[in-house]
Amino acid sequence: MGIGTLSAHRSGGANAQVERVRRWHHRFLSACADGTRTPADRLDFFLAFAQNCYSLRDWLDRDARASKPALDDLMSRTPALQICRDVANGSKHLVISKPSIDAAFSIGREYTGRDQPERWFLVAGTHFLDAVEFTNECVRVWEEFLAAAPP
Repeated sequence: MGIGTLSAHRSGGANAQVERVRRWHHRFLSACADGTRTPADRLDFFLAFAQNCYSLRDWLDRDARASKPALDDLMSRTPALQICRDVANGSKHLVISKPSIDAAFSIGREYTGRDQPERWFLVAGTHFLDAVEFTNECVRVWEEFLAAAPP
């Protein structure tokens, strides 16, 4: 039996999860700019970002940082977070039974020139997104939501 709330992953509650999202975002951005990282590294960082970014919703709800209705409203009006949900669930479970946007989303990369890191993109429904811009948008949306929410 574990020691419950003393576990490192629970320490800091939702605030710690916000910081994890920021760290995974930074790692992904750094990997995209770093020509020494492998494509597998970039994909791993992107998927870890999506999983942590989407799970922030649960952390905020369960840590009473935000109400479920407010979180539901944010999700319903934010395509980036809906796509993030699909990427997070698809990367964890392989098959999505109830997608927000597209159960068959695609993550890809394209060659950008010699000695340059490839460009990563995401296709979900009618959305064709640059992966860096997508992660930036997800973080921006959460930051605005958190800034407007009571502490």
